[in-house]
Amino acid sequence: MYPDFYMYNFSYELNASSPKVPSPYIRDVEVVRDKQNDSTSLRVTTLNPGKRAYSMYVQVETFGTDGRYTIAAPQPNQTDVETIQLDESSDEVVAGKVRIFDEWAESDGKFDQKEFIAKPSEDTNAWDDNFEQVPGTVDEYTYSNESAEQYRRDYVDEDVLSPPEKRAGAVLSVLLLVGAVLWWRR
Repeated sequence: MYPDFYMYNFSYELNASSPKVPSPYIRDVEVVRDKQNDSTSLRVTTLNPGKRAYSMYVQVETFGTDGRYTIAAPQPNQTDVETIQLDESSDEVVAGKVRIFDEWAESDGKFDQKEFIAKPSEDTNAWDDNFEQVPGTVDEYTYSNESAEQYRRDYVDEDVLSPPEKRAGAVLSVLLLVGAVLWWRR
């Protein structure tokens, strides 16, 4: 008369932007350069502090790479490391955004976004950024730190002035300062 077992299915909609809900976030961003193959990639470390597993997208866009992505699956209380190949060469400045989300083209599945910049032979500098865009779409290259675009455009890997020119400039500056002080004391 009564069945031997019962099956229940509970579903609960989580608000990933709520500070009370532990959701995945980007722990580390690192630009990796391979000078032998003249290639560059981005290593993204994500952390899932929650009790639920996620299958999520990791999307990267830079000034040279449009919206390349991969899928990560950090288990509960685990980190996941994904490496995404970029189009920049190993001696270029790499500046862009990385974001993680769980639903392509859905505004509800946003987890985290960071901007980053890495000059050749320097560590990667990354900072938090508001994730306002619909996940999965390519941004119009607007960055909260506008100096990223300036670095990318104007970066030169060599000094503009040679060491003798720098010394001559320093001597000229000192002479002008001494001359100004003497003229003012007269």
